[in-house]
Order: sequence, then structure tokens, then C-alpha cells
Amino acid sequence: MAPIYQVDLSKDEAEGFGKLGYSLSEVSAQGIDLDIDPNKLFILHEATHSTRKYAPLEVAKHRLGMSEPVRKVAANLELDLSDTAKERDGTPYIGNITNEQGLRIVGSLKGARAWSLRRGMDGLLHLKAGAEGKVKVYDGNKRQMSREECGVVYDEMFGKRDSWRGEHLNTWFVPKGKTLYVHSDHVLASGNLVAQSQEELENCLMQDTWASFNDLTSQGIATKTGNDFYSWFPRANAVAWFRADSGRAFVDCCRYPRSSGPALGVRYVREARSA
Repeated sequence: MAPIYQVDLSKDEAEGFGKLGYSLSEVSAQGIDLDIDPNKLFILHEATHSTRKYAPLEVAKHRLGMSEPVRKVAANLELDLSDTAKERDGTPYIGNITNEQGLRIVGSLKGARAWSLRRGMDGLLHLKAGAEGKVKVYDGNKRQMSREECGVVYDEMFGKRDSWRGEHLNTWFVPKGKTLYVHSDHVLASGNLVAQSQEELENCLMQDTWASFNDLTSQGIATKTGNDFYSWFPRANAVAWFRADSGRAFVDCCRYPRSSGPALGVRYVREARSA
């Protein structure tokens, strides 16, 4: 395999490297308020993976699209943004952005960030279970979502169908010497993307193969083969995506940081405003 594009993923992190663990409340005063309708969010409950605890989240049902607040963010970041793709229900969303740009766009919105691979996998599993009637899934108004709606949101993220679509995740794979680290949950603090978690990569599948939802590391990476999704194993200097097409649903941990495409978007996530 050709070398992954070399990029200094830690450049923006350097200034904040000594301070991990910003809460979103510390950066919530910064940024532009998206003012999203709570009905367009779903609640992802708190979780504990290994020793790390995750707060409950409110997650957008659709990838981020153009709006007046996003236009203001684009102007501040000097980005030329537009809706470049549509979800199956016709909802437009922004594409042609790199991973860093996606994280900066969402991070520029008040109290928000893109979700990590770990929390993204939690969200997929929660929606899947909701669609199967195994759990109750609630929207931002605390109204139970129907099994059908859970299935629609899940299908847009991970359903095996035309057309190709995907989203950037808030997870980077950063080498330090001979060791690969997982940097995730970046927030935008004082203009810098700062990773809230920097952990050594846990033992996981180190081959590209079909994998199982039932066997994941605490970082959200597959540990056993299966039939649920296709896993591209972590490479140095790479970023993570979700993507799906007519043949497969993928968890990609090997993507070039500067890759983009019209159907590759990003999702708005914030900590639940009332747990």
C-alpha cells in the first residue's frame, strides 16, 4: 500500500497539548448558535467505555447543511461552502470539505463538535436497536422516535444502497515514534483544534476485512471479523470516516486527511442540554 499522505495532524493541537479534557461548557460561549430545531436531533445516552465516561449527546439526524449561521462560519473561516449532495429524503448537505475543515466548521458552532468514531459507533448501534424495536430512541424534544424513523436515519448513515455517501469523524490516527495514537473529540479552543482524548491504539483488527458490531475496542474499532460492516484498519497519519454504498457499509480508519468529495459531509453534535 502506498504511504498515507503525511500531514502534521498535531500542529493545531500543540498550543493546547498540555490541557486535555476541555468540556464543551468551556467553549460553549464561543461560536455561532445554529439554533437547530430539537425535532431534528436524536439523543444518544451517556456511556462508559473502558475507563472513559461519555456525556449524553444531541445528534443531528441529518448531515450539516447550509444555513445563515453556517454561512457566517464559512465567512469567518474563509471557506467557500455550499450544499453539494442530498440525503435520500431530499435534505441537502455540505460536501467537498476535508476532515479538518469539517471539524472546524462544526467546532465553530456554539457548544458543538463533530462526533468521534467511538460515539459514532454508539449512535449507529442505538439507531439500529431502535429500528429493531429493542430500545426506545428519543428526539431532542424527548419524544420517542418511531422504528421507521430510526431506520431511516440509520440507513442514511450506513445502509447498503445507492448512492455513495459518507461523513467525517472526529478521530485521527497520529504516530509518535513507533506507536500509533488515537486523537479524538477535538474541540475548537482559541482557534486551535485540541483533542480531548489522546490514547495509544488498543489491540484491534489490523487488516481490511468484514467485521462485527459486537466486538469493538473502547475506541470503537473492530476486534473480530463478522458480517456487519467492512473495516479498514487504522493507518498512521489518517482520519476516520463512515461511508456506505450499494455494496458495503464501511468504517474507514485509513483516509487521507485532505480527501474530500461532494457526498462526504459532517454531522453536528452537542452535549445534551438537559440529560
